[in-house]
Amino acid sequence: MEWNKEVKEAIGPHNYDLLLEEVRKGVLTLQQMKDIAMKMHPHVHGTFVQHERVEDRCFLMRTLLDKWFLTVLYRQDIDGAQQLIEILDDKDIGLHVLVLKM
Repeated sequence: MEWNKEVKEAIGPHNYDLLLEEVRKGVLTLQQMKDIAMKMHPHVHGTFVQHERVEDRCFLMRTLLDKWFLTVLYRQDIDGAQQLIEILDDKDIGLHVLVLKM
């Protein structure tokens, strides 16, 4: 994706790889991806709506992460890794086991 390097720096390469691996394995449902997008930023959710029919879920997640970088993570005062952990650990998302790996 266009901002792949910057996204990895913002959330940490380990966290980036873990998240995409969970997507590849089918651990994240489409509904969870939608909920994650909604918690990231309204524009990220809009990106989800535009691309939700894409069959390649990894492409979809990378697209969402790009949009999150462009709307939120680009700021120097944002701890992207901590924000990602808070989103994934939210009771509505329920990816507590993934958070423990981060």
